[in-house]
Amino acid sequence: MVLGANSEAFSDTGLAARTTNFYRVSAYNPNGSSGYATANATTDAPPPPPNAPTGLTWSGADPVDIYRDGNLIASSVDSSTYTDATGNKGGATYSQQVGEAGGTTVCSNTTTTIF
Repeated sequence: MVLGANSEAFSDTGLAARTTNFYRVSAYNPNGSSGYATANATTDAPPPPPNAPTGLTWSGADPVDIYRDGNLIASSVDSSTYTDATGNKGGATYSQQVGEAGGTTVCSNTTTTIF
């Protein structure tokens, strides 16, 4: 690749993560070329996946309480959807239930989310 006059930087995009790339650089002018300088750079690991919310939808009772792994995480939810933003980035398993609001024992079947 030939860069323009007075170039001081070069960006190499689209490289695979965690790889080492080797470069050889030479300058030239009307009087000829310089010798080569060498360099290498290793690309970073890819970023972690985004936090994985688990979405619940239901019909029937309204408002409801939301339980994750047997613990109340939201009370008196008055819509038919809820996003349980756990903050985890994968590799977890959760069980969720939707129950009538107010701490009653009338709850949905347990759902399991694995991500």
